[in-house]
Amino acid sequence: MAKKILVTMGGADSGNVTRKVMGALRLTKISGLKVDVVVGPANPHLAGLRSVAAASGCDMRLTRDAADMPRRMAWADLAVTSGGVTCRESACVGLPTIVGISASNQSGNVRGMCAAGAVVSVGSWKRAGVGRIAAAIESVARDADRRRRLSRAGRALVDGRGAERVLDAMRRKQ
Repeated sequence: MAKKILVTMGGADSGNVTRKVMGALRLTKISGLKVDVVVGPANPHLAGLRSVAAASGCDMRLTRDAADMPRRMAWADLAVTSGGVTCRESACVGLPTIVGISASNQSGNVRGMCAAGAVVSVGSWKRAGVGRIAAAIESVARDADRRRRLSRAGRALVDGRGAERVLDAMRRKQ
């Protein structure tokens, strides 16, 4: 059972998806749950999120503008994030991840990562209800084989060497 969950929605989270995910976590039946919620420096909802964390009924910590995301990803059993760069980072380190689409430019990324078996998508965060999010979290948290498959597929898809390949290609063109 995955009991350590990382939640992060990027720098601003103008739609306050973080609060929705925190509410979904309250609906899960995962005993001993530990949640690390990381909000970006431009998140305007910090005070409300602190209140939700305090009333969560589980071990939920809230951090603003964390500088140690690799350590947090290594700690977690499961991540819940938006479909941008962070879900690629979690794939690279083999962290099973549930993603949602926060902006239209994330659709292709999420579609491709799902097709590769590297993430589980709830679709658009705007359309995904709290119950659907909770069900996805609980389903993945309870299925160790699925988490292993997500981890392997993520590492196979994102090896962390993309910048090197781009640089090599640029050098070959010179």
